[in-house]
Amino acid sequence: MMAPPPKDSDNIHPGLAEPRTKEDWFAYVFYEPPPRPRPPPYDTYVAMTEDDPERRRLIRSRNRYHSALVLAWTPAVQHFESEITELLDANEMAPPGARLGLLIDGPPTVGKSTLVKMIGRKFELDLREDFPERFAPDRLGSYVPVVYISLADQVTPKQISIAIADGRGRTGPRRL
Repeated sequence: MMAPPPKDSDNIHPGLAEPRTKEDWFAYVFYEPPPRPRPPPYDTYVAMTEDDPERRRLIRSRNRYHSALVLAWTPAVQHFESEITELLDANEMAPPGARLGLLIDGPPTVGKSTLVKMIGRKFELDLREDFPERFAPDRLGSYVPVVYISLADQVTPKQISIAIADGRGRTGPRRL
């Protein structure tokens, strides 16, 4: 049984903004897009007139579904998920200290943040299902298993270290 979402998380559209707080992250993790509409049989659809209420409902539900930007797990996304999950699994039992990391770099608007958020969301939901005790309300503080840091171009290794240290215990991107 999966641990319930935090009480104060409102569902937000995943494409609206970067999660900058753990509450924003929780809202993103527990966002539920509208269900995929089921079209009627083709003959029924063709027979519908423009003023048919059933056709209007179908169009409205299709528009809601498509405007929710339901994210697709393409083969490329699945490949990156496999690579990142392997790294996370290796880090889970690693001794304290430096852990393996991954740098994702590329031009703006190609989907780097979206990719990381998709995989991070799935990772957290899987953890909540597999280890609900980690998310128990009686635990001290909040368990936040996913933290990602977004950096501006041309940062130095020192700036990256500072961003990682500053990002400890928080979620969402940190900009330098």
